[in-house]
Amino acid sequence: MRDPDEGAVVRTEYPVTVCESGPHAALRISRPVRGDRLGLDIACGMRELEALIQESGLTARGPATTTAGEHIPHTGAEMVQFDVPLELAPRLGPRTAAEVVVVPGTLVARTVHRGGYHGLGAAYRALWEWLRDSGFHPVGPPVQAYLVGPDEVVDPTQLLTEIRLPVERVRALRVLAPGPHDRVVAATETALRRQGFRILARTELDGLRAPGSERRTLLTACHSRLADRTSDTGPKAPSPVLPCLLVLRESPSGGTEVAAADPGDSIADVVDADLTAYAEYAHHLLAAALAEVSAEYRTAAGVDADRPFPSPAPS
Repeated sequence: MRDPDEGAVVRTEYPVTVCESGPHAALRISRPVRGDRLGLDIACGMRELEALIQESGLTARGPATTTAGEHIPHTGAEMVQFDVPLELAPRLGPRTAAEVVVVPGTLVARTVHRGGYHGLGAAYRALWEWLRDSGFHPVGPPVQAYLVGPDEVVDPTQLLTEIRLPVERVRALRVLAPGPHDRVVAATETALRRQGFRILARTELDGLRAPGSERRTLLTACHSRLADRTSDTGPKAPSPVLPCLLVLRESPSGGTEVAAADPGDSIADVVDADLTAYAEYAHHLLAAALAEVSAEYRTAAGVDADRPFPSPAPS
């Protein structure tokens, strides 16, 4: 049998999008897959899934997916998990090697590869390159969804594979800025003011450090537009989104580390859509300020200083 992956044309452009993948039931089996016969082994796994679905009276509701698992010693193969989304259905009989599982929802970064599976490396490289400056980080292994699989076509140029990488947004607000401590403190205050923050207090924490240790400065800031809008909501307690706290610490390796507390952490247990929107907006403004402090190290903050941030405050 001819491997449908042979002689494939590789796609060279891989736009990446982020979307929410909802929870769903899935039929799952595990099979070995060898690197030198990817197309054949994947097609065999799909046919096994299809046979199990028909025998069990189940209904598929999406393309099959695979997730790589452990390497099988001395075989050149990996144990691969095959899933296919299902309509909710009765349990499988005891003779089957498959199981019905509930796959939790998650945020995924995805891109699509057209062509044979030996060219998938280019798609993965593009995805990881995008991830580096995206403001997201991976939280699980990548999943391959077979929009057009080897059980459907023989021509490898017609294969269509979507790579889905579970991700979550980087929440850390941290940069390492070159330069003396006092200069970085002044630059941070200037950047905050440009984003609409007021500096409420600057506290030198020298009294809390051991002799010879690095200097630390605490900045307390408040965003006037957000503070005004939260006060319009009525007689509530002061908004937990504000004030915003930043700690600037001399780094042993040189320069000054600037770290801001994530405004969203202070309302993690508060169910309030308005406050959540304010916290997200304040997070973007703080990220923009920190990126401005040190563009050279902006990727350490998980943001791109050249990417536009929201201009209107949430309403």
